[in-house]
Amino acid sequence: MFSVLAAIVIKAILNLILAPAFGIYGVILATAFAFVVILYLNLRPIYRIVPLEIMGKRWTGFMVSSVAMTIVVGGIYVLLTT
Repeated sequence: MFSVLAAIVIKAILNLILAPAFGIYGVILATAFAFVVILYLNLRPIYRIVPLEIMGKRWTGFMVSSVAMTIVVGGIYVLLTT
């Protein structure tokens, strides 16, 4: 319950900051960040009880492939739109 209330407060503050600057995309960013806050606040007590490991040491490869895919897709987009 606390995690949801914390996320609501954070989302409201971020909406006030990001919505005027980025429009609907600011609202989307605020919502995504609020979900990350809920995820973190809910997983923290679970980690204390259960030795849970999400993706283990595969985070590095996942992040590298995500960044590489973003660069490739962005490059293709730039080439096709210019």
